[in-house]
Amino acid sequence: MKRIFTRILLLGTWALLGNVSAQAQNAAVIHKTDGTVIRVPLAEIDSIVYQGAGEMHEAVDMGVSVKWASVNLDIDQPNNEAVSPESFGGLYGWGDPTGTHREQNYGTSRDYYLDDLDEFLNIYGGKGVEEISGSDRDIAREKWGGEWRMATKDEWNELRANCTWTKEFRNGIEGFLVTAKNGNTIFFPYAGWRIADVIKMQNEAAWYWTSTAVPGDATSCYSIGMGTSETFLLYTQRYCGHSIRPVRK
Repeated sequence: MKRIFTRILLLGTWALLGNVSAQAQNAAVIHKTDGTVIRVPLAEIDSIVYQGAGEMHEAVDMGVSVKWASVNLDIDQPNNEAVSPESFGGLYGWGDPTGTHREQNYGTSRDYYLDDLDEFLNIYGGKGVEEISGSDRDIAREKWGGEWRMATKDEWNELRANCTWTKEFRNGIEGFLVTAKNGNTIFFPYAGWRIADVIKMQNEAAWYWTSTAVPGDATSCYSIGMGTSETFLLYTQRYCGHSIRPVRK
């Protein structure tokens, strides 16, 4: 039986066990807020633990320095209980921990930021910031909590260099199947990219943010592009909406 139960299970179980005798402790009965009842025989329960939101996500050992989430970040599904690996997830600006900003006028020219740079940086990552992984500007840390965070440029390059990347269709969704030397796999769907509220190239290509800014460039950060047959390192304007694949130790 799974070792992990929800907080509701823990609280419901201990409330039950506190009101019955030891001889009558045959099952844990949990009464959920929607009116349903779950009954689990005590003989089948190995252990009961509290579980924070971040612990509900699968961390896959890909044989590299960090474990990779099995799904993309989706702040509309914070626990991702019903999200499949083929789900596109959300498309977010770099350094926006709210995931809500949808600017469309930034980045239209190389000198656009002369008047608006401070406003731009206030929204996306801050001024003089080179790395946001694990910080309060990291949307993965803010939304999933625990040890989850955005992957750095070096961690992305490590995954690219040490695993096999194969183009694959899953349930009608195109993407890359990444296979580790230990046999574990994760899938990166081609979620496209977003500018303002317009999503482009979905199911054709993908852009995934790293947590690392481009040195000497006030408005660009590194992203990983995924095309039809390869992955590549890119410079991308912070306001662009890209996918996030969290990592943890």
